[in-house]
Amino acid sequence: MNTQPITIISASDVTPDCLQAAEEIFDGFFSPTENIDWWSFLDRLEAWGWCSPTVDSPAINKIKRHINKIKHQ
Repeated sequence: MNTQPITIISASDVTPDCLQAAEEIFDGFFSPTENIDWWSFLDRLEAWGWCSPTVDSPAINKIKRHINKIKHQ
């Protein structure tokens, strides 16, 4: 977890640590059967050290694809 949130915009900004945090957020707060409130998801991700000014950037799209893969496993 980072002390100052790192802004993620491009897909290359999304590190394996960021994806791991996203997985833990998904597992802890969201059901595989529900639609994800991405603003709420990003609020939690910011608490873990990564932030995004939008829910529609290459970085967030990469996270969304990653979470969708997990949801369908």
